Amino acid sequence: MKALAAVLAAAGGTAFAAPQTERVLESSRAQGRGNTYVAAPESDEATRTNPATLAESNVKFQVRWLQLDLLPGENAVKFVQNLSELDGDSSAVGILQDVGDTALGKQLYLRGQLSPLAIRILSFEIAPFVATVNSFDARIPPTPTIAIYSSTMFGLNLSLGLELTKTLTAGVTVRPAQRIYFQGDVAFSDLMSFIEDDDFELADVIKEREGLVVGADLGFIWKPAKEWRFGLLGENVGYASTTAKSDDAPPPYPQRLSLGGHYRIDWKPWFWDFSLDLQNLTEEKLHFLRMLHLGTEIGRTYFTRDTDVGLLGGVNEGYFTIGGYLDILLARLTASYYAVELGEYPGRRKDRRWALSLLVSTTF
Repeated sequence: MKALAAVLAAAGGTAFAAPQTERVLESSRAQGRGNTYVAAPESDEATRTNPATLAESNVKFQVRWLQLDLLPGENAVKFVQNLSELDGDSSAVGILQDVGDTALGKQLYLRGQLSPLAIRILSFEIAPFVATVNSFDARIPPTPTIAIYSSTMFGLNLSLGLELTKTLTAGVTVRPAQRIYFQGDVAFSDLMSFIEDDDFELADVIKEREGLVVGADLGFIWKPAKEWRFGLLGENVGYASTTAKSDDAPPPYPQRLSLGGHYRIDWKPWFWDFSLDLQNLTEEKLHFLRMLHLGTEIGRTYFTRDTDVGLLGGVNEGYFTIGGYLDILLARLTASYYAVELGEYPGRRKDRRWALSLLVSTTF
């Protein structure tokens, strides 16, 4: 215990801001192109992006048997690697120092998403999902503290797209879900009690909050020309707990209002897309560069309605992103490398992450 205290005391200070704004479901493909999705063309991820694109779909019937996404933070990956490389000959202080290099003052982040048996019929889709987001921050000033965040949801996306005019479509997603939520700070003294006292539980410090929540996304797509698309998306409109008492209910997801533009160069069978999003416009304290998202995607169509192989690039919250995807028979593999800002403005506290996705589907 003295060794741990010594390492914590010797660590340098780091400025921490409020937790980043989390979306219910992330798109690995969108993350590769700067997390631009508001005006993106129709794809299998309509319920995760803009449901208005469902009205553009020429799908008669589709079953997405499985979509599995894993989004680990680079710091978390390095932390696990450090733990796996430890041996019995290392001193206690040396072990703690090695672990502290990747844990102290940094966020350890892991998101997982599973969506089995999603079904699309014309412009209607039902997509069950499980999503869990977990982060761990070892904060030093003013006193050693562990900040813990965990949110797990089991729910359904019920989405419908409508064609209002030849150039304007609208869509809505209603999302009932059960949410289990933990968030809080564990002081160093509490951590020592947890290690030394068998009767001590983290629930004594951080209370579990659980309840049924119902949210809605409302989106529009305007296509003034063949090459141009513009989108408007409201996420988590009216998110509220419906079953738990106010003290026991998980907090609502913040509402997000975003605008997007998209331009496509059509070199059939190749496509080259450019996109720009201004996201979370209603968040007053958000720095402009954290609202700005730029992306590009170049892909080729072989046998599906969407591009079957592609390269991704962009800028997300001031940081470069890169990625790619490939269709192999009924499966699509996507991998992206991106970064988010955990501080007030880009350059303050960068957190690099991976986004890996496997999608298996059958379309008619």
